[in-house]
Amino acid sequence: MLKNPAILLLDEATSALDSESEKLVQEALDRFMIGRTTLVIAHRLSTIRKADLGGVLAAAEVACLKSEPTMSSLPKEKTVSTPNSSECRKQLMKLLSAMPERVVQGLLVQETHLSMDAAYTSYRLEKLPFKEQASSFWRLAKMNSPEWAYALVGSIGSVICGSLSAFFAYVLSAVLSVYYNPDHAYMIRGNCQILLSFNWSFIRRPYFQYGKESSRIAARLALDANNVRSAIGDRISIIMQNSALMLVACTAGFVLQWRLALVLIAVFPVVVAATVLQTVVISTENVHEWILWRPRSSTHSKATQLAGEAVANVRTVAAFNSESKIVGLFTSSLHPPLSRCFWKGQIAGSGYGIAQFLLYASYALGLWYASWLVKHGISDFSKTIRVFMVLMVSANGAAETLTLAPDFIKGGRAMRSVFELLAAELKSSPMIRNYNHSGRLRGRVIIDGKDIRKYNLKSLRRHIAVVPQEPCLFATTIYENIAYGHESATESEITEAATLANAHKFISSLPDGYKTFVGERGVQLSGGQKQRIAIARAFLRKAEIMLLDEATSALDAESERCIQEALDRACAGKTTILVAHRLSTIRSAHVIAVLDDGKVAEQGSHSHLLKSYPDGIYARMIQLQRFSHGQAVSMVASAGSSSSGRHQDREVQ
Repeated sequence: MLKNPAILLLDEATSALDSESEKLVQEALDRFMIGRTTLVIAHRLSTIRKADLGGVLAAAEVACLKSEPTMSSLPKEKTVSTPNSSECRKQLMKLLSAMPERVVQGLLVQETHLSMDAAYTSYRLEKLPFKEQASSFWRLAKMNSPEWAYALVGSIGSVICGSLSAFFAYVLSAVLSVYYNPDHAYMIRGNCQILLSFNWSFIRRPYFQYGKESSRIAARLALDANNVRSAIGDRISIIMQNSALMLVACTAGFVLQWRLALVLIAVFPVVVAATVLQTVVISTENVHEWILWRPRSSTHSKATQLAGEAVANVRTVAAFNSESKIVGLFTSSLHPPLSRCFWKGQIAGSGYGIAQFLLYASYALGLWYASWLVKHGISDFSKTIRVFMVLMVSANGAAETLTLAPDFIKGGRAMRSVFELLAAELKSSPMIRNYNHSGRLRGRVIIDGKDIRKYNLKSLRRHIAVVPQEPCLFATTIYENIAYGHESATESEITEAATLANAHKFISSLPDGYKTFVGERGVQLSGGQKQRIAIARAFLRKAEIMLLDEATSALDAESERCIQEALDRACAGKTTILVAHRLSTIRSAHVIAVLDDGKVAEQGSHSHLLKSYPDGIYARMIQLQRFSHGQAVSMVASAGSSSSGRHQDREVQ
């Protein structure tokens, strides 16, 4: 109505309403239809009795047409005069000329922006005090205390691994110093040692020993890596490695040449900062975390969610011709990430250049001082190059440790959040209120004299089949959707269930038959087709208890009659609970309960209710409906009224 269109399409617009609500909505629609071209698709004939022209479809063809006088002659309804076409045209032109063209669209766009801004409010964890982070870490460490032996072995291995880096730098510098040693005997002795080491290693190399084949090694890498690795364990291992590296490197540096070690340690902060900056700017994710202070995924969350909602509700978007509007919203949501990416590129490029300058300037300073020491005879080349290599490698290790700071910060926040949830206690019992009175939460459900809360939930659900008002279909084939009712069902059983649900005929007419994909949430099927598949799924389950919540609300009269006959056969010998608006669905029930304001107002069989309560709620609802073959055509089960957000519903079960 807000769109104020010239053409109005109503597809079962009042099918889910009770009798009184439908009457009120229908009166509003009748007034709104004046001066418009309106196409109504309905199963309830009372919805279309005031139409100027009615068409009855049979086998996808128009079986008959009825003009306005014929449609108005339907019994038990008051007629309302309809303006002729010239008057409609005049009223429509008058209405359109009086309303600005873009008022409604502007309101809708503004409302959409506001709702999206509210929905996409970014969430940032507050910064935790150091004491709270430390307590969470030690609490986590205590929880891992049973594995202290493994942690000790891993710590020793981390220390050894960190020391190997310094040892490698020492050996590498020793190799380089060979080129500057003029002693031929020293060079020959070194070459012989290298050859002997190579030959000994090559000869003792075992080939294809049991458990060391390439396939076994690959399998172990694939299977054991995820079992051994853990987030907190990896980071602690790296910290211990780099701590051991720093300790060994500084010790070796002061032992070999303390003067050069002091100079290199003095430029340590510059080298570490340059290495960290270089590592950060190379990674796009780290730029967002360190510089922009927001994760990369959140920058496109608005656009991603908007695109997903538009695709999921493509019918609504197309029906209201909102494609351009959605594209505009999608484009506007990408403007902030675009501007941030521009500045990110500038910061990353400048940061990388500064990092490279600081890094190589520090190297130049260390090498200059080392050459000065060698030139003045204070130290020889071998010692200076070893000290330089060892300390520079340790600087890279320290930088690697600092790059883990964001992970530790997020890990500390996550630990505290989890521990708060685990330690949370409810101060008072929650109070749940039902404001619309549609269904009360009081009372008990008893099966065979036993409260269902005492049953095993999984075991109980094996004996229950449910057909909800809104059928839930998965994004797979029709065959698999029906097969969800019984995992071990055969193809013949699935076909039989579909036939009982009056679905086999339309399924067989599809190009792929039962192998047809229904799409996300069954978007490829109509409401009635989805309902029939849900009913077939319930039939296939062959449960002792059937729960039917408006199981036939989306079906036409003929399909409803066939389904009702199938339900009568399938429910024989079973306990069946029906919630329905169409009284013909429950007319043959053994017990009918009429709910008024959440309480049972009337109870009994159909004949008993009409006889005992001639002016009761059930009798009044009967008067609002017309039954097929002289009785019900449109079925309603609740009479409700709303005031200030509160509803009073009457339901028939």
